[in-house]
Amino acid sequence: MNLHRLLAYILVFTVTCAAKGQDSTAVSAPEDTVLSQIVYDTYPVSMSASLVDLIDRQVKINSADKKTSGFRIQLYYGNREEAINRKSEFIETYQFERVYVDYEQPYFKTKIGDYKTSLEAEKVLRSLGDYCKGCFVVADEIQFPSLNDEHPIVPE
Repeated sequence: MNLHRLLAYILVFTVTCAAKGQDSTAVSAPEDTVLSQIVYDTYPVSMSASLVDLIDRQVKINSADKKTSGFRIQLYYGNREEAINRKSEFIETYQFERVYVDYEQPYFKTKIGDYKTSLEAEKVLRSLGDYCKGCFVVADEIQFPSLNDEHPIVPE
Protein backbone atom coordinates (compact mmCIF):
# COMPACT_ATOMS: atom_id res chain seq x y z
CA MET A 1 0.00 0.00 0.00
CA ASN A 2 2.83 2.41 0.88
CA LEU A 3 4.53 1.57 -2.42
CA HIS A 4 1.40 2.55 -4.39
CA ARG A 5 1.11 5.78 -2.46
CA LEU A 6 4.81 6.59 -3.07
CA LEU A 7 4.44 5.95 -6.82
CA ALA A 8 1.34 8.17 -6.92
CA TYR A 9 3.22 11.02 -5.19
CA ILE A 10 6.17 10.67 -7.58
CA LEU A 11 3.83 10.70 -10.59
CA VAL A 12 1.94 13.78 -9.38
CA PHE A 13 5.21 15.57 -8.50
CA THR A 14 6.82 14.95 -11.91
CA VAL A 15 3.69 16.02 -13.81
CA THR A 16 3.40 19.28 -11.85
CA CYS A 17 7.13 20.03 -12.23
CA ALA A 18 6.99 19.41 -15.99
CA ALA A 19 3.97 21.69 -16.32
CA LYS A 20 5.66 24.50 -14.38
CA GLY A 21 8.88 24.12 -16.40
CA GLN A 22 7.24 25.53 -19.53
CA ASP A 23 7.56 29.25 -20.11
CA SER A 24 4.13 30.76 -20.57
CA THR A 25 5.61 34.06 -21.81
CA ALA A 26 7.08 32.53 -24.98
CA VAL A 27 6.20 34.36 -28.16
CA SER A 28 6.87 33.98 -31.82
CA ALA A 29 9.58 36.17 -33.29
CA PRO A 30 8.32 39.66 -34.06
CA GLU A 31 7.92 40.60 -37.69
CA ASP A 32 10.27 43.59 -37.59
CA THR A 33 13.43 41.79 -36.52
CA VAL A 34 16.22 41.12 -38.97
CA LEU A 35 16.65 37.63 -37.58
CA SER A 36 12.98 36.77 -37.99
CA GLN A 37 13.17 37.50 -41.71
CA ILE A 38 16.23 35.30 -42.17
CA VAL A 39 15.72 32.31 -39.91
CA TYR A 40 12.23 32.23 -38.48
CA ASP A 41 10.42 32.13 -41.81
CA THR A 42 11.96 28.73 -42.50
CA TYR A 43 11.64 27.11 -39.08
CA PRO A 44 8.92 27.92 -36.57
CA VAL A 45 10.69 28.98 -33.36
CA SER A 46 9.12 30.02 -30.08
CA MET A 47 11.22 31.86 -27.49
CA SER A 48 10.89 34.61 -24.93
CA ALA A 49 10.50 38.15 -26.22
CA SER A 50 13.59 39.34 -24.33
CA LEU A 51 15.75 36.71 -26.02
CA VAL A 52 14.42 37.67 -29.45
CA ASP A 53 15.20 41.31 -28.67
CA LEU A 54 18.73 40.44 -27.51
CA ILE A 55 19.45 38.40 -30.65
CA ASP A 56 18.08 41.17 -32.85
CA ARG A 57 20.27 43.78 -31.14
CA GLN A 58 23.37 41.62 -31.65
CA VAL A 59 22.55 41.13 -35.33
CA LYS A 60 22.19 44.90 -35.81
CA ILE A 61 25.48 45.59 -34.00
CA ASN A 62 27.32 42.99 -36.08
CA SER A 63 25.87 44.27 -39.36
CA ALA A 64 26.96 47.84 -38.54
CA ASP A 65 30.51 46.73 -37.70
CA LYS A 66 32.21 46.10 -41.03
CA LYS A 67 35.42 44.73 -39.51
CA THR A 68 36.79 41.32 -38.72
CA SER A 69 40.06 39.82 -37.53
CA GLY A 70 42.76 39.61 -40.14
CA PHE A 71 46.24 40.80 -41.09
CA ARG A 72 47.96 43.84 -42.57
CA ILE A 73 51.50 44.75 -43.56
CA GLN A 74 53.07 47.45 -41.40
CA LEU A 75 55.27 49.78 -43.45
CA TYR A 76 56.20 52.36 -40.86
CA TYR A 77 55.78 53.50 -37.28
CA GLY A 78 56.91 56.84 -35.95
CA ASN A 79 55.81 60.45 -36.24
CA ARG A 80 52.63 61.63 -37.94
CA GLU A 81 54.15 63.53 -40.87
CA GLU A 82 56.36 60.65 -41.97
CA ALA A 83 53.49 58.16 -41.63
CA ILE A 84 51.32 60.29 -43.94
CA ASN A 85 54.24 60.75 -46.37
CA ARG A 86 54.77 56.97 -46.53
CA LYS A 87 51.07 56.50 -47.21
CA SER A 88 50.99 58.96 -50.11
CA GLU A 89 54.29 57.61 -51.49
CA PHE A 90 52.98 54.04 -51.42
CA ILE A 91 49.69 55.00 -53.08
CA GLU A 92 51.55 56.92 -55.79
CA THR A 93 54.09 54.14 -56.42
CA TYR A 94 51.78 51.10 -56.38
CA GLN A 95 48.30 52.60 -57.06
CA PHE A 96 47.17 50.74 -53.97
CA GLU A 97 43.96 51.95 -52.32
CA ARG A 98 43.95 50.13 -48.99
CA VAL A 99 46.57 52.08 -47.05
CA TYR A 100 45.83 53.09 -43.47
CA VAL A 101 47.44 55.40 -40.93
CA ASP A 102 46.53 54.46 -37.35
CA TYR A 103 47.52 56.07 -34.10
CA GLU A 104 48.58 53.69 -31.35
CA GLN A 105 50.14 55.72 -28.59
CA PRO A 106 52.86 56.96 -28.90
CA TYR A 107 53.34 56.16 -32.61
CA PHE A 108 51.55 56.58 -35.92
CA LYS A 109 51.59 53.41 -37.99
CA THR A 110 51.23 53.07 -41.75
CA LYS A 111 49.69 49.73 -42.73
CA ILE A 112 48.51 48.28 -46.04
CA GLY A 113 46.00 45.67 -47.12
CA ASP A 114 43.14 43.67 -45.69
CA TYR A 115 44.17 40.01 -45.66
CA LYS A 116 42.23 37.14 -44.15
CA THR A 117 45.33 35.01 -43.47
CA SER A 118 48.92 35.79 -42.61
CA LEU A 119 50.00 33.75 -45.65
CA GLU A 120 48.20 36.14 -48.02
CA ALA A 121 49.88 39.10 -46.35
CA GLU A 122 53.28 37.39 -46.42
CA LYS A 123 52.91 36.72 -50.16
CA VAL A 124 52.27 40.42 -50.83
CA LEU A 125 55.11 41.43 -48.51
CA ARG A 126 57.54 39.26 -50.48
CA SER A 127 56.24 40.61 -53.81
CA LEU A 128 57.09 44.17 -52.73
CA GLY A 129 60.76 43.29 -52.55
CA ASP A 130 63.26 45.99 -51.51
CA TYR A 131 60.57 48.59 -50.89
CA CYS A 132 59.48 46.70 -47.81
CA LYS A 133 62.77 45.97 -46.08
CA GLY A 134 61.96 46.06 -42.40
CA CYS A 135 58.20 45.69 -42.99
CA PHE A 136 56.30 42.91 -41.29
CA VAL A 137 52.86 41.29 -41.04
CA VAL A 138 50.68 42.29 -38.07
CA ALA A 139 47.34 41.04 -36.79
CA ASP A 140 44.71 43.76 -37.07
CA GLU A 141 41.02 44.49 -37.52
CA ILE A 142 40.41 44.54 -41.28
CA GLN A 143 37.61 45.76 -43.52
CA PHE A 144 35.46 43.09 -45.10
CA PRO A 145 36.57 42.56 -48.70
CA SER A 146 34.20 43.87 -51.35
CA LEU A 147 32.01 41.29 -53.06
CA ASN A 148 32.96 42.84 -56.41
CA ASP A 149 36.67 42.06 -55.97
CA GLU A 150 37.64 39.20 -58.25
CA HIS A 151 41.06 38.62 -56.72
CA PRO A 152 42.56 39.07 -53.29
CA ILE A 153 44.11 42.46 -52.66
CA VAL A 154 47.60 42.22 -54.15
CA PRO A 155 49.41 45.24 -55.60
CA GLU A 156 50.93 44.74 -59.01
